[in-house]
Parts: sequence; structure tokens; C-alpha cells
Amino acid sequence: MAAKKDMRGSSKLFDLAHNDHAGFARAIAAARQDFQVKWWWKYGQPKIDFIRATLEVDSRSLGAVVSEVMHLNHAGIQTTLEAFPNGLPNPEVFRLELKIQKPV
Repeated sequence: MAAKKDMRGSSKLFDLAHNDHAGFARAIAAARQDFQVKWWWKYGQPKIDFIRATLEVDSRSLGAVVSEVMHLNHAGIQTTLEAFPNGLPNPEVFRLELKIQKPV
């Protein structure tokens, strides 16, 4: 029972309902005002195997959000991230493409 209480939010990623943007934000432990969930989709039925997501992040918050997302990696979750700048010559917003899956 104590183990359930101590679970990280990221441990519940694969239990989220489709389009639960607030739940997704809580699960990656980042403040919702630091990024905007533009799109996410879960794959696998009935259990989720893989999540793809697109976040939009202000350049001032980029470091903190990337750090939080990459800290999702642990024995039960593998996370990869690609960042794309938007706005040249000085990017103001970054689009983050996330892939979150259980290791195979």
C-alpha cells in the first residue's frame, strides 16, 4: 500500500485518458503555465504502450521543461525528445516532440 502512495506522477502516464492534458502536465511534474500541450495520443489497447506528444514551450521555460521531461526516464519509462525552434533569428517558442514508452 505504501508503494502506491510513493508512486511518481510519471508512473501513471500509461493510465491517462485520451486528451487528459491536465493529467499529462501533472504526470510530467511541470507547471502547466510553462508549456502548452498542443497534441498527444496514446497507443495500445487496453493498456497504453506508447505516448506521442507535442508541447509548445516559451524559450524562457525551455530548460526547465526539458529537464522535467527527461527526468521521466527510469526503469519503467523510456522518454525521447526532439526540440524545434520557432521564430528566426531569435526563437521565441520551441516545439517539443516527445515519445514516451515502456522499454521493450
